[in-house]
Amino acid sequence: MVVRCRNGHNNRVPDTPKPNATYRCGRPDCRGPIDIIWGPSSAGAENVQGDADAKVSMALPVRRFSAAKAPAIVCIVLLLLAVAGKWPYGFYVLLRLVICGSAAYLAFAAYSLDKHAWVWLMGATALLFNPVVRIPMARSSWQVVDFIAALVFAASLLFIRGRGWQSSKQLR
Repeated sequence: MVVRCRNGHNNRVPDTPKPNATYRCGRPDCRGPIDIIWGPSSAGAENVQGDADAKVSMALPVRRFSAAKAPAIVCIVLLLLAVAGKWPYGFYVLLRLVICGSAAYLAFAAYSLDKHAWVWLMGATALLFNPVVRIPMARSSWQVVDFIAALVFAASLLFIRGRGWQSSKQLR
């Protein structure tokens, strides 16, 4: 079956694509999402626009994986290291940058999955670890906060999964 990506490149997919699969353009410079323009029958062949001599590449299905695992695991490790010992000031600056960025990313991912409680929880975590406006607390208080944040990131591994974080909003 011939399909066209949103940038206008023709691609070829199997005649019976998987019902919930998302395909991307086979051209390395594009990789945009593709839409089906005609089926396997020859009745719709005249609707295909473009150069007949152009190379048609095979579109590959998007792999389904949880993109949230890597940032969440890195955050868990850094937070547990912060709880376990006393580190130089640069470590805590790096900790704030990584935790704030990862929490903001996870909040966006939770929003794309319509998990609003996790959006608020990750947004609050990003604000708490904001590297620009610091919240002054004693080291012992920060160790408790770091441990609780590590538990939040561990729970996010279980609850902010989705199917490779592909929601219906992204396909519209």
